[in-house]
Amino acid sequence: MAAKERSNATPGESGRSCWNCRYQDITRQDTFLGVCTWFSKHGRKDKQIPPDKVDVGCNHFEQKVR
Repeated sequence: MAAKERSNATPGESGRSCWNCRYQDITRQDTFLGVCTWFSKHGRKDKQIPPDKVDVGCNHFEQKVR
């Protein structure tokens, strides 16, 4: 049942958006949406977060520590 609820969630509602991810870096002035630092942590170049992903997140999501 939880999986069904998750699939019906609107973007950003699931809590797994880039806004809640520890890898989002909005301190760089490259883009308003920020940069995903997961890639540099794994030996690759960081990527800008695309508008279609920022509210829904991706497979690399890890909860931001507050």
